[in-house]
Amino acid sequence: MIDIITNTPFWVWALFIFLLYKGVIAIRKQIVSFKKLFIVPLIFLVWSFQGIVKRYPSANCLAIWLICILIGATIGYILTSRQKIRIDPDSHQVEMPGSMLPIVCSTIIFTFKYFVGVVSAIHPDQVGSTGLFICELFAAIFSGIFVGRTGLCVFRFSQILSDKSD
Repeated sequence: MIDIITNTPFWVWALFIFLLYKGVIAIRKQIVSFKKLFIVPLIFLVWSFQGIVKRYPSANCLAIWLICILIGATIGYILTSRQKIRIDPDSHQVEMPGSMLPIVCSTIIFTFKYFVGVVSAIHPDQVGSTGLFICELFAAIFSGIFVGRTGLCVFRFSQILSDKSD
């Protein structure tokens, strides 16, 4: 077990700490710039996409991955639509209510991705296996939740801008 932890690249732990930090901040109401809303979803999308393309380089696997991202995005959109989000179009700032969702989703994604990375390193014969593919897909669904949260903010922002121009 100690070997697994000590042989984990530094960037993985740095990412984990960053995600925990962002998750803890998200527990309380926060005001963020519109651009910063895209950081975490992009990190998870790139990380998830990279895992699929690297270990499962087929069009079918990519299509299944995309479906999982869309399922997660739908879940994230629905869950976030129930929250009171305030958008200031003049300052391009978004007031997000506090939520446990980001830290829970981040931890789940990290756990699945870390597990896949460790198993792939220890048992290279498992790379491309159905079990690891399913883990990647679960991580994709939870990554999609962040996409859906951000998508809702983009949609509401565009609605506000549309209403202002009318």
